[in-house]
Amino acid sequence: EYATCCQPFHDGQSPPDALSLMRSRYSAYARGLSSYIITTTHPDNPHYKKDHKNWLLELNDFSSNTEFRDLEIAEFIDGSTES
Repeated sequence: EYATCCQPFHDGQSPPDALSLMRSRYSAYARGLSSYIITTTHPDNPHYKKDHKNWLLELNDFSSNTEFRDLEIAEFIDGSTES
């Protein structure tokens, strides 16, 4: 359910782990919450854009023209390092 899975994160609570963040970002795309996508994208990410105004428009366009059917997570390993 959205109210228990992702809404708390969209409302400002920090996701406790990468899996929760991944689910909340997928849900944000599906719901058109582009500001959340921008807020939760690390500046070192190659998709990060400094021009937030145009990025917001691009994200809104993507979300409104994409059908989000299901998020399938093949594997998740929680840890403190990145690879």
